[in-house]
Amino acid sequence: MMLSARPRPVRVVSRVVSSSASSTAVRVPNRAFGAQRRQMGGRASSNLLSAAAAPSAALSAAACIVTTTVGNGVSNGAIAFMMRHRKKLAKLGRPADQRKALMRSLTTELLRYGRIKTTQAKAKAMRKPVDHMITLAKRGTDWDMVQAMAYLYDKQLVKSLFEAVPDRYSDREGGYTRIYKTMPRRGDNAPMAIIELV
Repeated sequence: MMLSARPRPVRVVSRVVSSSASSTAVRVPNRAFGAQRRQMGGRASSNLLSAAAAPSAALSAAACIVTTTVGNGVSNGAIAFMMRHRKKLAKLGRPADQRKALMRSLTTELLRYGRIKTTQAKAKAMRKPVDHMITLAKRGTDWDMVQAMAYLYDKQLVKSLFEAVPDRYSDREGGYTRIYKTMPRRGDNAPMAIIELV
């Protein structure tokens, strides 16, 4: 009795190689089993597709699909996470929605009172939205006012901001806040700071 000359499909076993959760998690294919690999002539190829070429709703934007093909088209859909270069963001120990609400609240209070006391991390994180609101007020178009009203919690504050800012900061291009470091907070010894409008 003669055996069929058609090669059997090759099984590919994968193992997960991972370092930290934020840097890499790559599934690397092991070698196929010896006899079957020799039967296939030892052909193996690996393609790395970019995240833009193969997007997936279940994956983050940094993820991409690694397709490993051995012999006659057997492939595995391994996941590779790329490194988060230039994506530094002060997370402040909160999820994204709470962090955004905190930044909106702190920005509103700083623009209302001109000076607030908070932790150093929050003070450094809120500089960017405060500068952005003042830049919108300096330009003063209708669409800039719509954007400011969508971000700040006090609508009356937006109107007074758009009236006062063009005269106050007409000669200054950015850097509208100043941070002073103060004594640590009692209880948890958190580093505190005073942030104020220049």
